[in-house]
Amino acid sequence: MRKYYFSLQNNLLRLAFVSLLFTFSQLNAQVGIGTTNPQAMLEVYVDPTSSSNNKTGFLVPRVNNLSTDNDIPAGMMVYYAGDTSGDLINTFYVYHTIYGWQTIMDAGSQPPVNVGQLDIINNGVVIWVNPANSENYILVSLTNLSNSSQWSQRDDDIQGAESDSDGYSNTLAWIAEYGQTQTSASSYLCYVHNGTYQNPDGWYAGTYADWNNVYANLNTIQNTLSTVNGADLIETSNRYWSSEQESANGNNGYNEAYAVQLSGGIYQLFDKQANHMVRAFKEIGGD
Repeated sequence: MRKYYFSLQNNLLRLAFVSLLFTFSQLNAQVGIGTTNPQAMLEVYVDPTSSSNNKTGFLVPRVNNLSTDNDIPAGMMVYYAGDTSGDLINTFYVYHTIYGWQTIMDAGSQPPVNVGQLDIINNGVVIWVNPANSENYILVSLTNLSNSSQWSQRDDDIQGAESDSDGYSNTLAWIAEYGQTQTSASSYLCYVHNGTYQNPDGWYAGTYADWNNVYANLNTIQNTLSTVNGADLIETSNRYWSSEQESANGNNGYNEAYAVQLSGGIYQLFDKQANHMVRAFKEIGGD
């Protein structure tokens, strides 16, 4: 492996020459500034015991504005020296491909989540955020999974599918009962959304609680969906299946399941073999 050595006493011209050598030399070359034994592709070494290194350091570009270009490379670092209004502070910023500019202390971590926010990683829009933990939130899928599907093709009792707040447990109970045989039914479509039957991705058919959060924040959610290429707006005049079946004490036993119509906030029972729309939900950062 080739190595180049330069002392700290080199003038600016020689430092510029170093840059050229670094650019055009072999890809496996190492450059040492202040050392004859560089430990990385580029090492700048200063004797920590020296008394003449008061201003020795690495000075990154200082800017008064953070670039809003669309082609900023991931990992670019600057020192923001501009106005500190809003959330900006005078510190080092690093560019993240998904989250954009972040302080070096927050680099790579997900910023605070808000209802209506697009989650690019998990492909959904936030409908609820845990007030005690903003890393725990629920998404609604970007698209309709079906415009016309049955809840099931049989009127069986799906034990464990009667919760009005735990759609994932309801969906798992449905899968345990039917497996892969009911490919036209709502819970199966949600279960395999963004995954497969063998490797599902945590999606489920929603409950009253999920759809109530959508209803309460419908305009915010719709505004976000309208900006996403290929996304479907949530239909307000048609009905969507939930994952909740009627309890044993209901008028029709286990023959019916709940569906929601958002135009009037209506949550009511329908025959399981009726055909309604399907949309999936997913919890992030839960237990």
